[in-house]
Order: sequence, then C-alpha cells, then structure tokens
Amino acid sequence: MKAVNQAAVCNILKLYPKAKTKGFASAVRNYLFKLFDPKDDPDADWAEGLSDRERRAKLMEMYGETFPPAIRPDLYEIDEEKRLIRLFEIEDTNPLSDAKLAIIFNWWWELDCEDLELELYVSDRYGLNLRKLDLAAFCLHQEFDLPPNAPGTHAIAAEIGVRFDQTPIPPPAG
Repeated sequence: MKAVNQAAVCNILKLYPKAKTKGFASAVRNYLFKLFDPKDDPDADWAEGLSDRERRAKLMEMYGETFPPAIRPDLYEIDEEKRLIRLFEIEDTNPLSDAKLAIIFNWWWELDCEDLELELYVSDRYGLNLRKLDLAAFCLHQEFDLPPNAPGTHAIAAEIGVRFDQTPIPPPAG
C-alpha cells in the first residue's frame, strides 16, 4: 500500500475506528447469512428445514452477484445494530468507475428491499474531505431519470419507501 493511501486509511480510521481494509467479501457474506437465519428472521420462512449449507446455497442463488457484490472497497464497516454497511472509497488513489458505481447502486437497491442500509463515503487522497454520497438520490436518478430536485421525486420515493439523506455526513461513531 502506498504511503498516501496509508495516510488516507489512517485518517478514515480516526473517524470510523471499526472500519476494516481486508476481508470485505467474507465479512459481508457472513453478516448476511446471519441476518437471513430462519431462527432470527420471521420472513425467512423459505429457509425452514434447510441445513446451513442448503440455506447458504439458496441465498447465493437468490442474490447472485449481490451477495456480496464483486467490489473491493478501500475500507468498510458493518454496523449490525443499525443494519448498516458503510463503504469507503479513496478517490485519488482508486477512482470510482461507472461500472463500480452501478454495482453499488444495484446492491443498495437489493439491501434496501431487505430493510438494510448501505452508505458510500468518498474522500480525497489523504482521507480528508470525507463525503457521503446519497445512493437513494443517485439510484432514482440513474434508474428512473428522477432528479432529486424534481417536484414528484420525493413523493415517489416516499411511496416506495426510499429515504434520501438529509445530512451529507453523520457524526462519526465514538
């Protein structure tokens, strides 16, 4: 890892000390498997009577590439209490491509349908100027050509249960 990238990681870790740089796919997969356990989730009746191995296979079949998506964020954090996954991208060292953003938008949509939150933060090369992107607004604009400032967008969002971010960055944990 380059020194500039290490500096950015250190600065982000000051704000989000539980964030991690490695193990994204397995951590997310294990978290989602835990959430969809029929012992804890009354809506997981599809998993009744299935072994753990069969349940994992069924979840992978149901969600395909979104379980987790084929991305590797610079850092991530899973807040189980809030049912929230945070992704952190250091823009100057690894810019977000259109393809990666499309994957994140699709994953946000899948998680939102399961009442899970996904947040995406981007920062400059030093981990400063951390900014939260409003995935709900971007997704509605990308998928349905509904800009967030259009008169009917908030009504449509409310009708389908989508919430726009009201503040750019929530206060850091700690």
